Amino acid sequence: PEARDTEKVSRKKNGSHRILVIDDEPLVLGTVASILKESGYEVLTAATHKDALRVFRKAPTGINLVIVDALMPDGHGSELLTQLKKLNPSVEALGFSGASGQETQPLLEAGAAEVLRKPVKPERLLSTVRALLGKER
Repeated sequence: PEARDTEKVSRKKNGSHRILVIDDEPLVLGTVASILKESGYEVLTAATHKDALRVFRKAPTGINLVIVDALMPDGHGSELLTQLKKLNPSVEALGFSGASGQETQPLLEAGAAEVLRKPVKPERLLSTVRALLGKER
């Protein structure tokens, strides 16, 4: 039921853009998801690489953007992003990390358009998301 409600909102404001947010920190995951939902996006979340792959495989072409944390307990975000890009090469990707540039460079090499540094201001997150999703049109 929750997904349907979110989908209705997303059609009103931001078309039918669906975003998968992947982060192992529950507070970050919840905050980013809330910011995006309030802006009308349909949001899916995953706290592990395994969950992210499971969610993505259900509808690889139905997800427009993935936001991937660089450092997670089950691997580097770049490894996950490489797998997601194999399933859908056209999916947009945004890296997300509190780590240094040296730790985030692999995300860019794996196909992330940009890496935002945590904590990120909601306005910065939304402007970056809008810019990436605007490429599709």
